[in-house]
Amino acid sequence: GVGGSSSMPKVLFNASEDRFLRFSEYSLEAESNINSEGYTVEEADINGAKGVLSWKDGHTILVWPVSDRFFILDITAAADTAMEIARSVTRVK
Repeated sequence: GVGGSSSMPKVLFNASEDRFLRFSEYSLEAESNINSEGYTVEEADINGAKGVLSWKDGHTILVWPVSDRFFILDITAAADTAMEIARSVTRVK
């Protein structure tokens, strides 16, 4: 799961009780806690930005910076699906 200081925009899509996609945007000064206990954790490249990819049992959390913000994608999907979604994100000013 993900917790921390208040985010800026947040989107949550629920497909069912156990299937979801949560997307959050934070300022770089914000704090966030990601529970990755028992997860596989590795560095990920998202459009040239270094992010952190954590996954376990069909649940993936991906964190990466873009300009003066960072994004968190928390999804009940495989890591490759999360990476595809993250790489499609474009920041609108």
